[in-house]
Amino acid sequence: EGHRFIDENAFYSLKAEAMIKAGGTVYQIFDSPWLAGQNEDTQAAVADAAAEGELWKADTLQELGNAAGIDGESLAESMDEFSAMAEAGEDTQFFRAGDTLVPVAEGPFYAMPINLSHLGTIGGVAINNKAQVVDAYDQAIPGLYAAGSVTGGLIGEVYPGSGTAIATLFATARIAAEHAIQE
Repeated sequence: EGHRFIDENAFYSLKAEAMIKAGGTVYQIFDSPWLAGQNEDTQAAVADAAAEGELWKADTLQELGNAAGIDGESLAESMDEFSAMAEAGEDTQFFRAGDTLVPVAEGPFYAMPINLSHLGTIGGVAINNKAQVVDAYDQAIPGLYAAGSVTGGLIGEVYPGSGTAIATLFATARIAAEHAIQE
């Protein structure tokens, strides 16, 4: 719809939840000064993506929105408001830290679609404290062990942060290996 919907620096699980509520696909909007500040590989990747139609490029924000299927007028108004907050150093909409705000005001402008993807599973087979897979009656299934992201109930309903899946893998794999050797 051409409006901001969250602090862009929010924790990624919060952004994912907000993206789902916003309909799934959202857009990262950036301008030429931002792109000029990136390394050559990023600049080349953006140029290639624009040439291949994987992102949109336009001289004005309204044209950009219209090209990307976003309400161009709303996008231009929203980005003008964002740029004014960046100039003032205060996000009065989502309270993003003022020192992270950078105006998006100099064309050409770019819209890059951002979609959700799966990092791994949160659910999975249930295990006990020996990493043995348990049945519906919480009884260990002899000789069957599981570790890492195929196990359920260790992380909770929302992935809490970077490295959690790796730490879970290392811990449960070691426990599973120790008990499998003993068995």
